[in-house]
Amino acid sequence: MTAHLSVEQVLSLHQSLVGHLSEAGVRDVRALESAVSRPTATFDGADLYASLDAKAAALVSGLLLGAPFLERNRETAIIAGECFLIANGASLVATDKDLDVIATSVAAAEMSVEGSSEAASQAGSLKATYRNASRAIPYG
Repeated sequence: MTAHLSVEQVLSLHQSLVGHLSEAGVRDVRALESAVSRPTATFDGADLYASLDAKAAALVSGLLLGAPFLERNRETAIIAGECFLIANGASLVATDKDLDVIATSVAAAEMSVEGSSEAASQAGSLKATYRNASRAIPYG
């Protein structure tokens, strides 16, 4: 069973990035809820995002395009995607440059969720490798 991040967990990640609670600033709660629920989307009983990579890409894309926070949406999206992978026994294999290119393309709506997942997998940047993650990012 796939572990998914909650709205509260993503908000906590964002607050950690911003540095203090008073500056976290949620711009749009519905956009946040929508982004967080995006990896769980189904149609006719089947997952819309079947692979772990696609689910992570859907979360990142939802946070980038929905821009639910007043600031640091990009950083929150990338870290949330990484936490999602870690929570599911995978890890993020990417350089900062790879992540920046993908985030920029998704944010500019130049790349779809499917495209970002595929491009990242081909580049090796979002490849989910099923092993213990080397970075310790709290989940739960």
